[in-house]
Amino acid sequence: MGKSKKYPNLLPYNGFSSTYFQERISSSILHGYNRRPNIPQLQEKRDGQRSFLRIALLQKPVFIQTTDRHRPAGVLRGHVLLYLAKPARFTDITLSFQGKLKACWLDTSTEYAIPHNEIHQLVNCHHTLLQTDGSPKQLPAGLHQYDFELVLPGDLVETIHTHHLSVVYKLKALARRPRFKFNMRDTEYVAIKRQPSTWTWGHLNSLSINNVWKDQIQYDIFLPIRSCTDDETIDVSFKFLPMDPIIRVLNIQLILKEYVRYKSPLGKRKEWTQIISRTCISNLVNFRLSSEAVAGLTLKIPNAYETLQYDTATDNLEITHKVKCVMQFRDRNLTVHNVYIAIPF
Repeated sequence: MGKSKKYPNLLPYNGFSSTYFQERISSSILHGYNRRPNIPQLQEKRDGQRSFLRIALLQKPVFIQTTDRHRPAGVLRGHVLLYLAKPARFTDITLSFQGKLKACWLDTSTEYAIPHNEIHQLVNCHHTLLQTDGSPKQLPAGLHQYDFELVLPGDLVETIHTHHLSVVYKLKALARRPRFKFNMRDTEYVAIKRQPSTWTWGHLNSLSINNVWKDQIQYDIFLPIRSCTDDETIDVSFKFLPMDPIIRVLNIQLILKEYVRYKSPLGKRKEWTQIISRTCISNLVNFRLSSEAVAGLTLKIPNAYETLQYDTATDNLEITHKVKCVMQFRDRNLTVHNVYIAIPF
């Protein structure tokens, strides 16, 4: 498709771009930093300032625990702060919590690749914070605070941002005014993360892998931990004990891969795989194994939502991770062999 004839500078729409969140949500919101002033600062506002409506969350991000749809997973707590420079009348003040899943990919099942886009509403609930009996209610000047607590269901999907999938949650506050006066609005994006369940706490234990490759070399891989959060590092150690003095270690790699499996409510299935982080030790031709040799690698875990997503297991979406170790050996015949080991992470 080319440019539009009527609007030559307008390009055709090709689905969701990989910068979907960056265009709408700043990185400070994604990482849980509060962009709103706290309540004591709001109370110190001087007279004559413009009126405003703000949503202040007590916790950023919001953590949920269970995956059972019949059990509550967490509570979203906060305040809706209404500051009035002068008295004003309102018909009502409402708060809505919305969540949407957006997916896009190229359908290659036909002769031509067809863009496929889906948008599904995950949650859409409304709450009334100020209700009148039909006639507008006069509120005095100053700061008004309305507390709220929203129970989150267990099958709620975490906040996700990938090239093909995005899950966005946001709170919308609306203060309606009578007649033709402008309403007051505010929107706050909510980042939701899922804590490890009880069966995943076993991943916190260390892991050691011992094996012998073709009766020529014995290797030992040690991971101090099998579960971590974003923006952390993992130190992986390797030990090699040669059985053949001619064998050489040429290369050692660590790769963190992410696997996304999506099942559409319409019945379509799609899978994506991407490399999150990679580190290696190369050019080890002179790494002779006359005795036991030790090597170490540090794997950097990036920040969540930018390139990494949290593990997810729901009816429609599953996200898992694996650490892959790649060791490259050269035998006495100068033949290079690659040994692959995949570890659920």
